[in-house]
Amino acid sequence: MKTFDLLKLSLLILMAASLALGNAQLAELQLSSSFLYDAGNAKAYCTSGQYAYVVGTTMGIGTRLTVFDITNPNLWEALSSIHIDSQDPYWSQRYRIQIWENSLYILNRKGIRIFDLSNPVQPVNTGYLPINQTLRDATVKDGHLLVMYGSSITSYSIADDGGLSIADSLQQDGLGGISFGDTKAIYEIPGRVFMLADIQNPADLQV
Repeated sequence: MKTFDLLKLSLLILMAASLALGNAQLAELQLSSSFLYDAGNAKAYCTSGQYAYVVGTTMGIGTRLTVFDITNPNLWEALSSIHIDSQDPYWSQRYRIQIWENSLYILNRKGIRIFDLSNPVQPVNTGYLPINQTLRDATVKDGHLLVMYGSSITSYSIADDGGLSIADSLQQDGLGGISFGDTKAIYEIPGRVFMLADIQNPADLQV
């Protein structure tokens, strides 16, 4: 059984709680436990049912995906840790994890790694889509993985086996994506002008 670093887990608990409770109730939150996380610098996490998936990076070692049992939210139990990249990470780069049904996606500036979650405790790497552009944000919606890379917002249709194919894309020189909402994506174009893209239908993105 492993314990999380106090600061990192505090942030993860507050992030998860903010989604469930809303900002108005954050003042009532109290840290109930702390755990040591020894798989590097935690970069991103996602929860699904009784499991949490955390990506950590360590200089000289690379990147690992660790699976936790969070049945007891006060005591996360590490179940497995998977080495997914042996190259030294970019310390400042952004990571995102998204889950759709039995597929998990780990995104960073190098690309998208695809994992099969048929056994949620032992994710299996089934594919890789190289990108090599700055990652802004990612989300899943209605069977699609939506990502902001470089100067584009791209919607990938998710196949039954977790594979990805482009359904639609918005591209504009100088576009700098910021974040996704439920039905809109906010992004920036040259001149510090902020725009909204309609993602209500992820197969047909609209400005």
